[in-house]
Amino acid sequence: MSYATAVMDLAAESGQMESVVAEVRDLASLVAADEQTSQFFRNPTISVGRRWAVLSETFGGKASPLVMGLLRVLNSRRRLGIIEAVADACESLLDQRQGRMRVDITVAQPLDSALAAEAAARISAFTGKAAVVRQTVDESIIGGIVLRIEDKLIDGSVRGQLEQMRRRMAAAAPR
Repeated sequence: MSYATAVMDLAAESGQMESVVAEVRDLASLVAADEQTSQFFRNPTISVGRRWAVLSETFGGKASPLVMGLLRVLNSRRRLGIIEAVADACESLLDQRQGRMRVDITVAQPLDSALAAEAAARISAFTGKAAVVRQTVDESIIGGIVLRIEDKLIDGSVRGQLEQMRRRMAAAAPR
């Protein structure tokens, strides 16, 4: 059983799934944004006891008991460095339990809110799950759209189409 599964099972029992996911995500964002905090979480020379004392003083009374328990377990197993992966897994589990799926959309130019909502509605209709869309702008795709839906990649970009044409022409060229 993964750390995320364990904490989410406990959060589900107490009706705290969304708040626990938000706390773990905030903690992971803090670690990612601050190099000193990141080093503290990953440094193997800091003892488990010393690290726990700092974590307790810093987050005790602020973080929920479930998140403090998660930190205690990760610290005791010297796995605090994976907090970002645990946050991602917690978000995925919450989405699964609530019938949602995360979709990454890459476009050459930002979509306005109406187009983004239409894309989410079409993806939701296609998959049968509520799509939670995250938009990324990458001008190198030239035009079109690239979708990542769970483990599937759908490349409808101009760059992707040009690359396919180049491969087909190279394969058809006489040798």
